[in-house]
Amino acid sequence: MIKVVGFETKKGSFTNQQTGEVIDYDNLIIYYVSDLKEEVEGLYSSEIKIKSKDIKKILGDIKPSEMINKEIIPYYIPVGNSVVLNRIDLA
Repeated sequence: MIKVVGFETKKGSFTNQQTGEVIDYDNLIIYYVSDLKEEVEGLYSSEIKIKSKDIKKILGDIKPSEMINKEIIPYYIPVGNSVVLNRIDLA
């Protein structure tokens, strides 16, 4: 079970300490609780970060506010040496 408990949009910028480059960010952060970790007794909390440019691709027609207090199913796919979030459905 993965149940959404909240979300927020985080926008801003920071300076890379090594290069001095200013990096802009614009992300949707989805906060959830889950019981999927066997080593955790009860629920644990975590978050899913989605770049704003990818929200429509990942959520489709689901609005973040529609996910609160609902269970979701995240789908991940392999890309190179990583596994990335491909889409989220309501359970």
